[in-house]
Amino acid sequence: MSVKIEGLEPITRKLESLNSPAVFRRGMQRAVNHVKKVAQDYPEKAQGAFSALATPGQRAAYWAKVSSGEIQHAEGIGYVRSGRLKGDWSTKVYNNGRTGEVLNNTSYGPFVQSQEAQQPFHKQSKWQTTEQIAGREAKAVVEIFEDEYNRELNK
Repeated sequence: MSVKIEGLEPITRKLESLNSPAVFRRGMQRAVNHVKKVAQDYPEKAQGAFSALATPGQRAAYWAKVSSGEIQHAEGIGYVRSGRLKGDWSTKVYNNGRTGEVLNNTSYGPFVQSQEAQQPFHKQSKWQTTEQIAGREAKAVVEIFEDEYNRELNK
């Protein structure tokens, strides 16, 4: 899954005028770290969302994983979050800092946070999709690059 941050073209032109790949790399590393931190936020659980919206197959798979010890279930809470989704976000910066990625390395991440595959019970729990995060954080990303540009000018 790939999401592009919109609105970077004007600052990209400014940064290119500096002819300093280091500025791009610093800005991109700060930007992907920022987006990663936002993507790692867990919303409050919507009680009963899974029970109400999961398919019979999803419910069977859930209970099979509980039985095998792969996941935990607690009475009154339901699924006990493992924290793996939060911990499995990573970042990559390449192309001399002109491209950055924020990736989730869990097999189930797309079912929680991608627009294409997000399951209804995760939507009900207000999990933000990567597309929503990118749209909401675009201004902050542009500001990070503006800050790097200004730092370079004021050296």
